Amino acid sequence: MTAQNLKWDEIHNGIWYTRIGEEQPISLLKAAEIIPDTKALDKLTDVGFPLDETKINAEVINGKTYLRFPLQKEEELYGLGLNFKTHNQRGRILNLHVDHYGNGDSGRTHAPVPFYVSTKGYGVLIDAANYLTVYAGTGVRVDADEKPVLRDRNSDPKWEAQPYSDAVEILVPADGTEVYIFGGKSMLEVVQRYNLFSGGGYLPPKWGLGFTQRFQPYFRQKIF
Repeated sequence: MTAQNLKWDEIHNGIWYTRIGEEQPISLLKAAEIIPDTKALDKLTDVGFPLDETKINAEVINGKTYLRFPLQKEEELYGLGLNFKTHNQRGRILNLHVDHYGNGDSGRTHAPVPFYVSTKGYGVLIDAANYLTVYAGTGVRVDADEKPVLRDRNSDPKWEAQPYSDAVEILVPADGTEVYIFGGKSMLEVVQRYNLFSGGGYLPPKWGLGFTQRFQPYFRQKIF
């Protein structure tokens, strides 16, 4: 087991970077060959590092990287790719795999994305070209800062099957990864930084945001 001493470098306005463990031969950003829009990023408001650095942990154990980021009470998490039935991902376990959607937001979808944004004004991107497992506020650790209240499931009506968790934990099946943290005064500004860091986007045509419908191949016009 190797605990990592994390050093966060502000590489652009409101964007911090660190590398954990060994450098990987391929990553999502390297494959995409992104060019950040630095001029647009410089126009955004200045923000400080949005998380408590002392509560961010990383370990490399048996060729796998384990990450932990703090969570506050009432904090909500959004993102992690294409989801059809859920929005707030806190309290869920997602296995980010590129796969056919299986009628449930489990992380196996057409477009998993290892990026989440918080209502507390920050976003986290794991730049790993791997199948990640994200425990978005589900695990309770013995050394947790805010331990859940112990309750008797047989007699206490306030007993919960899923007690409060104060961390996001992510498993990367590799001996290293790169992490980016985006700050902002709002969720919108965090996503704006993420978008500009990725090179900026294009407004899709109106038809690209319009009505979508599918039919089974055995349907015929006379049915309608």
